[in-house]
Amino acid sequence: MTAVAERASEAAWSTGPALSRRAAIVAGVVVFVVAAVIRVALLRTARFGGDEALFFQIATGIVDGESWPLLGTQITDGAARLPGPTFLYLMAMPLLVWRAPEAQFLFVELLGAVTVVVQWHALRRPFGERAAWVTGLLVACSPWSALYADRTWNPNVLPFFVAVALLAAGRVRADPASRWAVALGPLLAVMPHLHMAAPVAWAGVLVVAGPALRRIPRRHVVVGLGLVAALYVPLAVHELQTGFANVRLIVAETVGRQGGERHPWGFVWVPVYALRFLTLDVTYHELSGYWGGPDELRSLQALWQGTAARPFHPLRALALGASLVLALASIIVVVRGAWRARTVGVYGAAFGAALAVNTLLMGAAAKQVFGHYVSCLYPFVVLVWAALFARLASRPAPWAFVGGVLVAVVVAVGGVEATWSVSRRVDAKIGLGVHRCVAPVLVNAARAQGTPAGPVRLEFRGLHSSTFDWQVFLRHALSSPLRLDTRARELRFALQPASLRRPADARDDGARLGRLR
Repeated sequence: MTAVAERASEAAWSTGPALSRRAAIVAGVVVFVVAAVIRVALLRTARFGGDEALFFQIATGIVDGESWPLLGTQITDGAARLPGPTFLYLMAMPLLVWRAPEAQFLFVELLGAVTVVVQWHALRRPFGERAAWVTGLLVACSPWSALYADRTWNPNVLPFFVAVALLAAGRVRADPASRWAVALGPLLAVMPHLHMAAPVAWAGVLVVAGPALRRIPRRHVVVGLGLVAALYVPLAVHELQTGFANVRLIVAETVGRQGGERHPWGFVWVPVYALRFLTLDVTYHELSGYWGGPDELRSLQALWQGTAARPFHPLRALALGASLVLALASIIVVVRGAWRARTVGVYGAAFGAALAVNTLLMGAAAKQVFGHYVSCLYPFVVLVWAALFARLASRPAPWAFVGGVLVAVVVAVGGVEATWSVSRRVDAKIGLGVHRCVAPVLVNAARAQGTPAGPVRLEFRGLHSSTFDWQVFLRHALSSPLRLDTRARELRFALQPASLRRPADARDDGARLGRLR
């Protein structure tokens, strides 16, 4: 790619003058408020399962000074752990203000809203103000963005660092002497602390930074490398103490392919998920594909027929169709522009690199594809939306851009409905609201029995929940001494989805609790 062709490609997308400082602040606030309202509305319905309970327990231990983790959380179902504890310490911060799982959830939800603002800001220079703002609002309302920003989970925090790194790379490309150059290295280095899909983001970010990396001032490089080294001091301490045990486990469970089911053709679904990110196809969430693995054939059927969580409705079908039209139009615009310019441009190359690395990694690991395995692709996928609206904004006739915005409004409204429906009808079954509703009933029943410490038996019927989750909630959220025991006989309760037959002593809030006589 020649420098002339590269500049021509970038200029083709960027249209219109920059906003004034005041107008930019207003635009950013609107994007943040829309994103925050959609995500914070999920506070009571976001699920509190095994991972969320574990992270809450670890974070309370950090706040109490009982533990100082040197490594991150467990990698999938293996024995290896993420090579840094940044996520765990981040999740401890909100507990300094409010000792409740809601504090962590709210922190992640607001961080998700900030992530949307960062994505909007990163798109302003290369694609123009109007295209960036419409894209920012689409991202704010996207179920694939919101549902991965609703609770305490390490893949839900990774997009923030990817978005900031993408912004930093764009600034470094424009000015290698920018202070963003200091932050770029640490931003890339911290990503493996959150998820092992970090190389996917590295590929895209480094393509955007491009040749400017060689022109970064030496002092920026030195400071950046110093920060990178500091991020990996905990890992170094642990590995020196254990004979590099964690590094060996990571290699054995990825490159060595030890443990777990093998899915040698799973990688073919990576591009499919990249396309889904541009649409309102959330059947993966509706069918709880994250429990035990997605059934892609069933998802395809549910896309048109509906599910129990979201039955077929003409308006939903209209919104889904609009999202498909918008996605296909965006792809066509990008492909046609690349064909005419004989170059894919910087951001097209960044998306291609990230997609290729994600596909290759999934192929090498031979794992089944889950949504969160490809979620760090999202900041690169939505670049095609920005490219479409930049092209429409450059047309002399305003009707093209207005028409595109009208379609985007339909998609945005449909995205909010999809997000809230999935959260309230699927995730809420084991959401924080259910825990807040049911846990006091268990505590009061034990007190009335004269045994405040229990034991109490809690059975789960049709729910992906466990005694561990509830024990953590009772101990750390309610400070209750109540002990749950599957062998208890005196006090026995059953928890089941609200859609099932109403049991005795029921409590309504996504799931219902019944006392067993």
